[in-house]
Amino acid sequence: MAKAKSTSKKRSSSRTTAEGLRQSGRSSGQSERSSARTKAKTRKDAATQAGEASSNGTPVTVSDVMSPDPLTMLEIATLSEAAERMVESGADTVITLHDTTAHATGIITFGDIVLRAVAKGLNPATTTLSAVQSEGLVIMDPDASVDEAVALMRQHGIRRIPVVDGRNVLGMVTLESIASAVEPRATLSAIATQA
Repeated sequence: MAKAKSTSKKRSSSRTTAEGLRQSGRSSGQSERSSARTKAKTRKDAATQAGEASSNGTPVTVSDVMSPDPLTMLEIATLSEAAERMVESGADTVITLHDTTAHATGIITFGDIVLRAVAKGLNPATTTLSAVQSEGLVIMDPDASVDEAVALMRQHGIRRIPVVDGRNVLGMVTLESIASAVEPRATLSAIATQA
């Protein structure tokens, strides 16, 4: 008889445990769905905030968020010269200039030097910037809006845009400079959801 009571208690305990697991499974499923809805709403709100940057007093033109005086070099300079100047100045990008007209013609990054030259066996001491620079340079006027910069970055799949006034290279607007000036989460989220 004592055995029957013990078995009965075990069955009751098993039922209680099973019911508890089912309920906690429901709770965790409901919690996950609620969390997913909250994250989606947060992304949507962040994207909206990025689009409304001009209405709430945050910087609105690229000149407000650009890094001034970017590193520039003539496109006839060598990759070795560019790498030296980049290390000296702490820049990760060089804006290349035409050798006679001095207007901006392209961009070179450390990654370009490694992937387009060194990895292909080109000699950095003799290879010029024009040989590996990114073509089809996208530039912006200093009075262009941050929203326009974000749209161009999305459209061209780029992270940096030289800011040019006529032939004068004034600065560089980057995804990072926009993000740090205009609600960091909103800008990055807006680009991420549109890309």
